[in-house]
Amino acid sequence: MTAPVRLADLVPVEYNPRTIKAKAAQGLGDSIAAFGFLQPLVVNRHPGREGRIVGGEQRWRQLVASGAKIVPTRPDGSPGVVYVDLPLDREREPNLRLNVGGEWDTTKLLAEFTLSELGDLGLEGVGRPAPPDFPTFDDELATDFCCPSCQYEWSGNPRPPL
Repeated sequence: MTAPVRLADLVPVEYNPRTIKAKAAQGLGDSIAAFGFLQPLVVNRHPGREGRIVGGEQRWRQLVASGAKIVPTRPDGSPGVVYVDLPLDREREPNLRLNVGGEWDTTKLLAEFTLSELGDLGLEGVGRPAPPDFPTFDDELATDFCCPSCQYEWSGNPRPPL
């Protein structure tokens, strides 16, 4: 059995470009409450980097916000923390890789990582702005046609897709 890890002894890494919207953060907190702490935090133990959260900062924030004092064990009884021993120059890559699929603070991302580094990690498009006319999920997309029977909307060819 491993010793309990105090949340107060852990520190987010200063360069982490990952962000999360309030609704997603709430959902994460709700998920932890409903299903337990499924994914461990990845914490560095390298001299000079002790306690730095390489992966799982958003989960850590949700635990702190919930009033928890220690990192819980996972539902299967395994520790809620996995340790790595990485100097800063090697710590940054797993931090990015563990956050792929998340949202980024692109200003911080590009301040901390070069486009070459991002490309080497397979993150070529991250940090580059979308074209000005590129629709986002919040945009209402204009459509040219609407089926009177089913209300399916589409643009382009006046014949609906089959």
